[in-house]
Amino acid sequence: MAATRDNEIALEALLSRTSLPAPTIVPAAEAVRVVVADPDDLSMWRDELGGEIHIGPSVEGSAVWTLHTSLPRPHARPVAVLVSVVVVDGEAIMDDLRTAATVVTPQTPQTPVSGPFRISVERIPTGVTLDLRPFVEAVLVEVFTEHPDAVADILDEQADARPYDGHRAESLLVEQLLAEVSTRIPVYGQQCHALAESIRAAAGLRGAA
Repeated sequence: MAATRDNEIALEALLSRTSLPAPTIVPAAEAVRVVVADPDDLSMWRDELGGEIHIGPSVEGSAVWTLHTSLPRPHARPVAVLVSVVVVDGEAIMDDLRTAATVVTPQTPQTPVSGPFRISVERIPTGVTLDLRPFVEAVLVEVFTEHPDAVADILDEQADARPYDGHRAESLLVEQLLAEVSTRIPVYGQQCHALAESIRAAAGLRGAA
């Protein structure tokens, strides 16, 4: 909690001395995530902090562009900052921004990539883990860009930090929000086979007889 707050304070200090757009901020201990409204906003962040822009897979006509950068701090570790925006396929993008962006397509045996989202498989003592980060990232961006009012209502209801209760107002709001956002990760064609093989290999299992 302290690390999360420290990161949030560092970002607030940056925003207080710049005109960087930050309509949605999601602080966390490992990084601060910012969701902006359009590619021009993303360009402003890149001009201020530098960093690399990664383009995620195109899903239903749009892709998430994410700036991976950091905020220096005196006598402390830099704060990792991830600035994301949803870009519609074919949308006009400034040449310097498009040139700086990199389509992320890692090809490793542990990472099936033939579907719309990468799913990484790693072995653990009790089996395997599936890393769904690209999918979760896309869902979060959709939530904060398409349903900001619903998110604000949920945060307002949770302000007094009451324990979770499925019948409380904020819990019902979460259910309504989830009804608007797909939580099912699509796995297509060849990725089904690749994912099964990756899980089997990571878990040390033999193929089906």
